[in-house]
Amino acid sequence: MLAVVLINLFWKEKATGDYGLGSYWTIGDEWLDEYGKPMNFSDIDDYAKADAEDIRVYYPIPEDMHGTQGLVFRSKNVYVDAYIGEQLVYKTDIAEAPFDMNSPGTKWNVLRIGEEYAGERLELRIVQAYRDGRSKVDNFYMGDWAAVLLFVIESKGFGLLVSVLILFVGLILMAADALLNVRSKRKDRSLFYLGLFAVLAAGWCIIETNIFQLFVNNVRPLQLIDNVLLVLGVFPLFFYMEESYHAFESRIVRVLCGGYVVYLAGITVIHIMGTLDFHQSQKGAVFGYGLVSLLLGGYIIRDTIHRKLGNENHFYLRMQAVGIICLCVGIFIDFIRYLTTDVLDRALTIRVGLLLFIISFGSGNLYRLYELIKQGYQTEIISRLAYVDGLTEVGNRTAYIEKKEELLSAGSGVGLAVAMFDVNNLKKVNDSLGHDAGDELIKESARVIQKSFGSLGSVYRIGGDEFVVLFQSEHPENSYEKARKVFEEEVMRSREKGNHPFELSIAHGYAYCGSPEKMDIEGLEKQADQMMYKNKREMKLAYAQ
Repeated sequence: MLAVVLINLFWKEKATGDYGLGSYWTIGDEWLDEYGKPMNFSDIDDYAKADAEDIRVYYPIPEDMHGTQGLVFRSKNVYVDAYIGEQLVYKTDIAEAPFDMNSPGTKWNVLRIGEEYAGERLELRIVQAYRDGRSKVDNFYMGDWAAVLLFVIESKGFGLLVSVLILFVGLILMAADALLNVRSKRKDRSLFYLGLFAVLAAGWCIIETNIFQLFVNNVRPLQLIDNVLLVLGVFPLFFYMEESYHAFESRIVRVLCGGYVVYLAGITVIHIMGTLDFHQSQKGAVFGYGLVSLLLGGYIIRDTIHRKLGNENHFYLRMQAVGIICLCVGIFIDFIRYLTTDVLDRALTIRVGLLLFIISFGSGNLYRLYELIKQGYQTEIISRLAYVDGLTEVGNRTAYIEKKEELLSAGSGVGLAVAMFDVNNLKKVNDSLGHDAGDELIKESARVIQKSFGSLGSVYRIGGDEFVVLFQSEHPENSYEKARKVFEEEVMRSREKGNHPFELSIAHGYAYCGSPEKMDIEGLEKQADQMMYKNKREMKLAYAQ
């Protein structure tokens, strides 16, 4: 019903009266050429003479025509004028626009032929846009043209459904790429490029169903989009190979990709100049797809033979192999159809091959990306164990040493400060309250130091009861004093809460170097250590009093 509504909306200027569905029939064998002989439209190029501007064919209109009936036929890469007697009743009406193709592309032509033309002779004057053997005038139907259009839509329904599925899968792959790479440190964009290829391929396949041509008067933009999508689809495959196999490390692959860029730029310039259009330079795109398919197959074979892979990667390679086989079979079948018979839809089996190819490759890549992310998390855990103190979750001695080396090698335009901390009475707490209480004392000390000085720099536990903070600042003394005040407040707050069986006490010292050129971290450590022990003695004296 939706199709009937669309037909009424888009074609109401072409007929009047009742739009109820009726019968129709094919009339391909009843056409005569200008010599009165049966017209063979499959050999239309043989009828185009060098000295003739058009090809003329004729058909006797039946006596029983009525208002809802007419002629529906498909034309490709031709312009058609229709006459009944001397009256022009139909013309391929294509608006000229910048960057348009030289051809109207594939177009469904609908002619209203009412009772007044019954028994007359219909004449078609056909002008070819190209002389490349790809001009077509076929699929002639006479009768209720609404029924004919519904028949065409129904016959293309499967192809449209598969094309939409390809588009849907492509969008899913692109969304999956975005989601999976959010947390992954090692960015792998192979799913994005595979999804982009699927979206471009789906757009081309949808146009190749020739359904949209039923509802668009000016089909030339569709013809341009169709050819541009076909040409651009090669690039995502090149980038997919780079992401999956680092293909651009090979000079040959870089040259081939660069050559295709030059080809695309060249045909674009030629198209704009009007010398040739994208249709006339499609062979380069077909060659590009063939080349990329061979390269992909070669990389898969190389990995299968030469790499020692785990079982999960065997799954990844098997899925790739299945995808390549499906795509190649689909292309091969449509290529044979294209060479041996009239082809209304160039992507009939390619669609199915593309869908299986994208699903197979997408499944393999999703699994591989999952494995990479899992390995990344495992690496992160191992790194955490290597550089984080297990008890306090601040940096450990190893992390502190590497941080010092990093600062010394990188240099900086600001000063460097070192703050040292020593937890008082740890041995006493361990002996009197047990090691669990001692661990609790260390964790509470780390919490207070982290909360006070963590905004300045990283906190490290470099010994059983020793902590250090490294930080850089243009005014290190001011930064330290602010943090020290927060530190003393946090120590007092911890004591006042009384949540622990001990009284928190931490000695601290500080040293800084305002001149980056004279940075001596070991010297700063000694100074800060001396200041810390001085503070420790003062705290013991205060406690003794």
